Amino acid sequence: MEPCRSGHGYGYDHLGFAVANLYETYQQLTAKGCTFSVPPADPSARMAFVRGPDNLEIELWQPA
Repeated sequence: MEPCRSGHGYGYDHLGFAVANLYETYQQLTAKGCTFSVPPADPSARMAFVRGPDNLEIELWQPA
């Protein structure tokens, strides 16, 4: 089996966390200076990606 190749070489290409309220979390992180590569499309969106340390993509996901 070949190792996963991400944009960083190998390994994981993102890490994900479930959040209770995606849009509220987005607003809080943006206010603290975080950069979103894929912001929530609107207040009803359920997924977004923020840039973490070393440019690792961090997925924020709001369960149903």
